[in-house]
Amino acid sequence: MKALGKVVEILDNGTAKIQIIRHSACSKCHACSIGDEKIIFIEALNLINAKEGETVEIGFPKNSFLTAVLVAYFIPLIGFVSGIFLGKIIAGLFNLRLEDLFSVLIGILLMMEVYLIANSLNTRINNKKMSTPIILGIDKNSY
Repeated sequence: MKALGKVVEILDNGTAKIQIIRHSACSKCHACSIGDEKIIFIEALNLINAKEGETVEIGFPKNSFLTAVLVAYFIPLIGFVSGIFLGKIIAGLFNLRLEDLFSVLIGILLMMEVYLIANSLNTRINNKKMSTPIILGIDKNSY
């Protein structure tokens, strides 16, 4: 995904603060932020040394949205289902009367543990700037 934005501040860590005006197409994506704000600010890698005040084209990594969906929904779901099966096996081994309740509780506990681990790994990936937007170029048509 690509967008146009204006550089409002050059930061010390090789990035720039970019002002983006959200359009109607943005309402379905939510890659930048969640909410209805018309103007949002993001931090993007400034590998081309764009200057403050320039209009730039920003590229968003394609895998960042998919990774967020996997971490937030799919991986915990696998943990939940696995926990239910594991709970059924354990309840059967110990002849527990409330087998279904025990299975659901084990499923919830495993889901929460898997979510915390996946979220921790996702935070590490994001800190490595693998999902940070990148300034692709300066928009010459905006002058």
